[in-house]
This record gives sequence, C-alpha cells and structure tokens, in this order.
Amino acid sequence: LEEEGYLKILEVQPNEPKPKKGNSNDPLTQWRYEAETTRYNRKYKDAYDIELSGKSEKFIEEIKEASDYVTMRSHTYEVDEVLEVQEIPSMNAAKVKVRFVAEDLTPFSIFYKSDPNEFWMKDLKMVKTSNGWKYCDNF
Repeated sequence: LEEEGYLKILEVQPNEPKPKKGNSNDPLTQWRYEAETTRYNRKYKDAYDIELSGKSEKFIEEIKEASDYVTMRSHTYEVDEVLEVQEIPSMNAAKVKVRFVAEDLTPFSIFYKSDPNEFWMKDLKMVKTSNGWKYCDNF
C-alpha cells in the first residue's frame, strides 16, 4: 500500500535513551536494568508510525476521538442468495438464511482477518409488520 501511495510507514525513533547497565552486582539493580530494557524494547522494537495519505481518506470508516486509532473499510457485503425461509406464524416472524459475498474490495482488504472473497451464511430474523417484513436484530 505504501508503493501505491495509500500510506507511509515510518519506523518509530526512540525519544529516550536505551537503559544503561550499572556496574553494581546488586540483584535489585540488575533486575531494574532488565525491566527497563524489556519496557524499552516493547515500546520501540518493531514499532512503526503509519500515516494515511489523501488517497486513502475515502476508505476511512471511523476515527476514534483523542487517539490515533482509525478503522478502514476493506469491503462491503451484499446478499448473494436467500437460501431458506422458515416462517414462525405464532410470532409474526421468520428466520431467513442468506449467503453474503464481498463487494467493493478496497486496497485495505489485505488487512481483513479472513479472506473476504469467501462467502459466508447467516440466519437473519425478520418480523412481519403492517408495512411488510422488517429485519430485526433482537429476536
């Protein structure tokens, strides 16, 4: 994505010196040095700043206030096929099994936790109203 101009990756530069090993044979001093070294390595080893370019702005889904956390859109799911409808007349409801497929893949889809090209199925809950069938998520 960096080569395509969507983001810039910069290695984080330490803004504090590496811990210095003391000359003491005191176990407490050695323990402190090891703890500070571990903390320093966790903070700076393999740490990167990622800057989004203007080209990637159209894929931003959410920016968390007072943080550097950004959620990027990787794709959208569309209903591919309705596989099964099971009506429940006593509740004026239905259980509908649908298959989704990924559409509108973005360059950020490479970061998605699973392969967005694989379809997935889900049971949806529908309620019959005077205006027709409506999706409800608390069935």
